[in-house]
Amino acid sequence: MAKFCTKCGKPLEDGKKCDCEKENKTEEQVVENNLVDGSLDIFKRIFVNPLKTVKKYANGNNNLTLSLILSLINIIIFGLFFYFLLNSLAEGLMSSILGIGLSLGAEIDFMKTFFAGILGMALALLLIASITTLFASVIFKGKGTFKDYITLTGIITPISSAALIVAIICSFISYKLALAIAFIGAVIYFVTFVQSMIDIYKVNKERISYIVAITIASTYIIAIFVTYKLLEAIYM
Repeated sequence: MAKFCTKCGKPLEDGKKCDCEKENKTEEQVVENNLVDGSLDIFKRIFVNPLKTVKKYANGNNNLTLSLILSLINIIIFGLFFYFLLNSLAEGLMSSILGIGLSLGAEIDFMKTFFAGILGMALALLLIASITTLFASVIFKGKGTFKDYITLTGIITPISSAALIVAIICSFISYKLALAIAFIGAVIYFVTFVQSMIDIYKVNKERISYIVAITIASTYIIAIFVTYKLLEAIYM
């Protein structure tokens, strides 16, 4: 009587093991390599040819995982930025009030502030994709699903991640400079996002201003409000 593999059901030859585990491991390695290579390729190319890079990766059905990885990197970097910004802000305010350099870093709890930052950024990215889908696809009957926009949102994050890294470094000089760098990164991010919506998902150019204005306003109002409430609960 023929024997069969208990995992995949293939018939087994006498004295031989099934090769399904080996095949599965090979497939997993290929996926991991593709994710690593894709992430590195986006980080290298998006600053030189942003729209071309976004088109290459945002249209694929298999790039959602890659997008989520890039989003996670961005969220973690923002958490760090948020902590260092509050440190720099506290120091700058006290310097202005007292006329001396006084560091309040010891009073800013890293884990609590970091947690508030990552939650705020995660919410912001989710809101960008959700509100864009609502107005671009549902209300204005355009192309693109929620999955498409959540992918697009993540693929562009290396732009803001790079700006946030520079902003973290600048926070040791001035919180105003750090905020300016982060703001510039956000502007470039949204410009690329809007252009990608037009080129990839063919969103009506006459309606794009309404979609973007509502998306940005809603995202920042809600994300800032939630982050403020978190900080209030943590420090008050």
